[in-house]
Amino acid sequence: MHPLVLIFVVIPFGAMWLFLFGFLIYGVKRNRWVGLIALAIMLIIVFRPEWDDALRGMRRYQIASLKTSTPTSAPPYHLTVFDAPSDESALLALAESGLFDVTISNEFDPTKFTGRVVVEESDKCKTRGTNFAQFTAATGFKRCGRLISAFGSLPPEHLVLWADPAPLLPRSRWAARQRAFQLSEQSRSETRLLAYCETSSPLKREMFDRLVVAFRRITSDCRNPVTQDTYAMSNPDLVNFVFKGVGIKPADTEIGNQPGNSRPISR
Repeated sequence: MHPLVLIFVVIPFGAMWLFLFGFLIYGVKRNRWVGLIALAIMLIIVFRPEWDDALRGMRRYQIASLKTSTPTSAPPYHLTVFDAPSDESALLALAESGLFDVTISNEFDPTKFTGRVVVEESDKCKTRGTNFAQFTAATGFKRCGRLISAFGSLPPEHLVLWADPAPLLPRSRWAARQRAFQLSEQSRSETRLLAYCETSSPLKREMFDRLVVAFRRITSDCRNPVTQDTYAMSNPDLVNFVFKGVGIKPADTEIGNQPGNSRPISR
């Protein structure tokens, strides 16, 4: 056993359980109320995953009752991203589709942007590493996006993507290591929800986790309550998440070789 595990896990939590068992025995012999309190604390600790299941069930009901809207504006959309993911490939693909003018913002000044994705001709489009080559491939790998530093004010009406955490995710859930994506439309007077998905990761149930109060969770994917689609939090498909949020299928998008030529295919 590693010395740090002994010092910071075994000894303190072993002492906690010895303390609780001591109070339980004292309660059985001397004061039943002390014993009941000790027993209640022990049960709460041991059955913490089941109590967490009940809270997660209530949260799932709240999420299922969310009402989503469709965008009131038409493409191309101005899409600004808060808490942008470290992997830029999804944001580049959204800009390469021609349907989104993608900018990066931060919560310190939500009316401004500090970065922008520009789509331009480049001889490096085919060699760059990306998980989303659909749109740049349609141009013969002649045009692709890159993120640059740029500063400006957001238009009054725009789309907002929160990559994690999201405003609809309560701080208590955030602290419980749950994660979420959210797509909304911001206008002059209101904010309309377009798409939302949230993890619902249960606590682990091994004896170690029950006794040591580890709060370790089983990794789960993000589920959209409206479409029931799932997105792996480790490598989320933000492209499909945003496209479905605005009601467009990526497969139904026609790509041109010039900026602004991309448009939904008419049926």
